[in-house]
Amino acid sequence: MANKPKQPPLLVREQFETILSILTDSERGKIFMAIMAYQWRSELPSDFTEKLSVVFHLLQAFIDEDNKKYEEKREDNRKKIQEYWDGRNSNK
Repeated sequence: MANKPKQPPLLVREQFETILSILTDSERGKIFMAIMAYQWRSELPSDFTEKLSVVFHLLQAFIDEDNKKYEEKREDNRKKIQEYWDGRNSNK
């Protein structure tokens, strides 16, 4: 199995319930599949009604914000780990 780049987790926020409450079960399924495709393959939906497009873009803003925070945390952790090992190696 080839090493794939680490993907951010898909976080389901409490606000999603409120946003999705205006949709039918079928529409919720379409949105769920679309946010997974967006999160893991950067695919944007192309066949949505106006209502589904609005809902998707609301959720997309949350997803993008979470991904940014995730990447910032990963970078911060990477720097801390590098500093730790640089410090250990300089003490030898």
